[in-house]
Amino acid sequence: MELIAKLGIDAKILIAQVINFLILLFVLKKFVYGPVIAKLEQRRGMIAKATHDAKKSEELLKEIEQTRLEMIQQTKKVTLEMMEQAAKSAEETKASIVESARQEAQQIAEQSKLQLAREKEKMLKEAGEELGRLVVTATEKIIEREFSPEDQKRLMANATAQFSKK
Repeated sequence: MELIAKLGIDAKILIAQVINFLILLFVLKKFVYGPVIAKLEQRRGMIAKATHDAKKSEELLKEIEQTRLEMIQQTKKVTLEMMEQAAKSAEETKASIVESARQEAQQIAEQSKLQLAREKEKMLKEAGEELGRLVVTATEKIIEREFSPEDQKRLMANATAQFSKK
């Protein structure tokens, strides 16, 4: 202690200063250092959370973008399939309509041929009947002038029989 006294240091003051320093250290640690460290830890936690949230948001954004691109591709694929199916359906409908029109035209042509054949047959029959009447009339007139009534009856019967067979 003498050494301390020679240096001009008072032991009582030194002990009082050490006690004051310890009290000041305790007060600073309790009321300043602790809250400052707590605040720093709180901010460090907030920064870490913000960084973590930013990374999560970035990952989520990437997932959303990937999902969006997949949906766009899927939509394009579905749209192309629908367009192909619509074109195929239109082609089938076109072929069906063309076939239906062709069949209808063929039926109309066949009906027209049948109608023409009937009309031709009817006209030939009417012409034959008219020709037969004309021949009979002409024959009657000729027969009246050149044949006897018995000859006229016989020729008339033969002519009628021949026209009936045709």
